[in-house]
Amino acid sequence: MAAGSITGTSMQRHQVRFFYLNLGHFLDHLFMLVFASVAALRLNSEWGMSYAELIPYATPGFVAFGVCAILAGWVADKWSREGMIVIFFIGIGASSLITGMANSPLQIAASLTLIGIFAAIYHPVGLAMVVQGRARTGVPLAINGVFGNLGVASAALLTGFLIDSAGWRSAFFVPGVISILLGISYWVFVRNDQRAAAVETATSGTAKKGRVSCDSTHDPDTGVCDYLFYHGDGWIDFSEYYFRLAQNLCRAAGGCCRFSDPGGLVRFPGIFAGRYGTTGDWLPGG
Repeated sequence: MAAGSITGTSMQRHQVRFFYLNLGHFLDHLFMLVFASVAALRLNSEWGMSYAELIPYATPGFVAFGVCAILAGWVADKWSREGMIVIFFIGIGASSLITGMANSPLQIAASLTLIGIFAAIYHPVGLAMVVQGRARTGVPLAINGVFGNLGVASAALLTGFLIDSAGWRSAFFVPGVISILLGISYWVFVRNDQRAAAVETATSGTAKKGRVSCDSTHDPDTGVCDYLFYHGDGWIDFSEYYFRLAQNLCRAAGGCCRFSDPGGLVRFPGIFAGRYGTTGDWLPGG
């Protein structure tokens, strides 16, 4: 695969991810403001409560929206940002469906709290992903911010339209279903993106490594195979993927691997433990 083709494909995937993040910011602010319009336009008459009496039931959701952001950011750092965005889409969508089935103020309050918990995921995780790997972050953040502001601006308009068209419950059902579908599609995209990135890495890596030969030499000190990596451009930072690739190649050939190309030398006793030539410095990730 040509380098230009790989770069172009990677750029397209990056743009698709950015689009999902923008939609997430739109929905994040939309969901947080749906209830205000529902309470003002319909629930005050259906439940016989004033607007002032209904609004306090939304307070726990807004508290969760702020406080739970800390936990969301921590989990994303420890686990996966991509995974947390999937949880955001599906979780906030499911919470909206539950809210649409509420039959009392207490049920509304509990459901809105769930919405606030999942809504808290977006800002610490989504914004970090927007700027991840970018040298210039101003414009991407601005574009993402526009989508968030559009969510705020359109909440009352979209909610009013859905209430007039199909009742107040539809104001929670319709965006809820859309968010869940987005979450599923984003999950599929992430899985395909990971596979495509692995193929590109393997393709570009093969072009760099040169020829591969195997023998049955073992290290007399460690009793395991020696892995020799040569490359004319200097030292290479090998990821776990290449270690596993080397292991599979060796097993297939019935011996130990030596990657050779005129240039520098890296010696690896085993698969994951490695050091530069005759120095004692450990490789990154080794």
